[in-house]
Amino acid sequence: MRSRVKLELDLVFVVISIIASNAWLYYDPNENFTKELATGAVWEYNRQTGNSMKLEKVLQACTYPIENKGVEWNITMTVSDSHWSDTNNYQALVFDQAWTHKRRLHYFSLHNSPYCCCT
Repeated sequence: MRSRVKLELDLVFVVISIIASNAWLYYDPNENFTKELATGAVWEYNRQTGNSMKLEKVLQACTYPIENKGVEWNITMTVSDSHWSDTNNYQALVFDQAWTHKRRLHYFSLHNSPYCCCT
């Protein structure tokens, strides 16, 4: 397992690379880093709404550069709602500031959202 410092250095490299290419960059959904981002998005959604959704699987993750601001992560995932015993695909957009690595949830919506741009 890679260290957090190594992951953050990798992210900085990715930001530099992706800004140069100006294109979507796809990530392995099984990578620990993408799972960590997805888990964080679900946790933040639950914090804001009082729901109890749980991350089951990351289906897809990609980034796109935002000029002078860092990168935008688009994560599609399967989550389960223990209260309703229901499982659905959801999408989270997470804005990642390149140099501080602070993350904040943009929105969390059904996978068929018109905002979904990774499919």
